Amino acid sequence: MKLAITTTAILLATASATVSADQRIATFDLGSLDTLDALGLNAQVVGVPKASLPDYLEQYAAENVTDIGGLRSPDMDTLGESEPSLILYTGRQGEWEGELGEIAPLLNTSLQGDDYQAAFDANVRELASRLAVESKAEEALGTLHAEIETQREALSNAPPHAGSNPQRRQSDAESAPGRSRRTGYCSIRDARKCHF
Repeated sequence: MKLAITTTAILLATASATVSADQRIATFDLGSLDTLDALGLNAQVVGVPKASLPDYLEQYAAENVTDIGGLRSPDMDTLGESEPSLILYTGRQGEWEGELGEIAPLLNTSLQGDDYQAAFDANVRELASRLAVESKAEEALGTLHAEIETQREALSNAPPHAGSNPQRRQSDAESAPGRSRRTGYCSIRDARKCHF
């Protein structure tokens, strides 16, 4: 019985690794690109909008990664030539959803709703589930949440700035959990890039 359970576990682990390794991902979402990179899935990335890459993701400007156009102007021909098995997109590419879906299965990674952190976590978990790296994602999210709490505590204990409005500061503190100014995107590696 133990041998059968061990053999089944090994087969499932091998199948999960194969699912992850076989995925060819094109992403228009830089937050998801950061997540893929942080989870060690950089080899699965086959296409990105190179003109929009931040410096810390510049390795995706390499020749082995296809430039799939701009955030608001996907290059459908080039995207198709990169042969993705999954395309990550946001509302910026929404008008091309039908065309994108003809190339490969889609995952809309737009962060929706008022609870930005919950939406971000859900996106990371959905992506991790599709790529069979759930445990890595949970570990990364745990680290991110701890960093966010540390920063919240530091901010709540910080003295007010000269000339600041204490009433505004209280309002910001009350709305901070789950709220976002929606500037930039959240990074699973760096809580300072997240605006929850």
